[in-house]
Amino acid sequence: AIEVRLYAEDPADDFLPCTGRVAQFSCPEEVGVRIDSGIVQGQEVSPFYDPMVAKIITTGGGREDARRLMVKTLKETVFFGPHSNRDFLISCLEAESFAAGRFTTAFIEEQFPDGYAAAALHSETLAMLGVGHYLLDFAAASAKALQPPASLGGFSSGQNFHTPFRLSVGETECNVTVCQQSPDGFAVSVDGGILGVHVLSDQAQDAGKARRFVFQADQKSAVCLMRLEDGELHASIDGIQVTVVNLLRRDPAAAEAAGGGRVEAPMHGRVIEVFVNSGDAVSKGDRLAVIEAMKMQHEILAQIDGTVTEVTALADQQLGAGDIMMEIQPDQEGDA
Repeated sequence: AIEVRLYAEDPADDFLPCTGRVAQFSCPEEVGVRIDSGIVQGQEVSPFYDPMVAKIITTGGGREDARRLMVKTLKETVFFGPHSNRDFLISCLEAESFAAGRFTTAFIEEQFPDGYAAAALHSETLAMLGVGHYLLDFAAASAKALQPPASLGGFSSGQNFHTPFRLSVGETECNVTVCQQSPDGFAVSVDGGILGVHVLSDQAQDAGKARRFVFQADQKSAVCLMRLEDGELHASIDGIQVTVVNLLRRDPAAAEAAGGGRVEAPMHGRVIEVFVNSGDAVSKGDRLAVIEAMKMQHEILAQIDGTVTEVTALADQQLGAGDIMMEIQPDQEGDA
């Protein structure tokens, strides 16, 4: 038997606990799999308790059977909303040293010497995300229309529609253009390169659940679970779970604020201490404040060089994720 613990945390950000609404949580039900969980869809992961949301246990005739079943189970587990360690667990279980049983308590440092980073997204994966976004956008628009025939999807009296996206996935941004050429066939441009994508299977799930696609991009096929909510595309694709934002639809004012010197609380929590005052000069990496959440303390660091213009966070204050803590006026280029 093997047990893993599913946490609402971000392994790529030093395992920082994450809070927020659970858009969807589901695990496969099959022989040899046991799920112990108290989380349900729509529930908030709060800062007041440990961020563990589930224990997943698999059993088999031997260690390798249990390991393989655990990998399969995790890849079919959906946890949309806050970041989770699902993909990190899969990376650990698929590591050669773990599979062979040659590991120690130094496993994480040895396996991820530069820290954990999410897997790179290949052009085929980005093309599938673009098609999924296109289909879910069309479904959402159709739901508000007067029952248009499905055959009108992507139809025009002239050439085929070309629908542009600028997808933001973690640290990756790329231009994707989707052109529907047949009911299940698409030509997709990913940063200028053209790929053919076919929808091999499209299964609408229960209301409020992810939609299940099987895509094929060139010679690569993948099962994809996708859910579009509040402008964000949550997707579990080829063993990778991502949140995708179409920047072409982002509110320009919000984008400008996010790119400036606004310091926001990264999670729900209590302010332990604030180290700066209005008028202080700060450099990138300086400590600004400390927040306590989920039994842990987290330092808030300056992301830019500049001057603090306003401090709204106070010691012992309870903050929500995204609440403004302070404003920093960035230094102009060439300032000493």
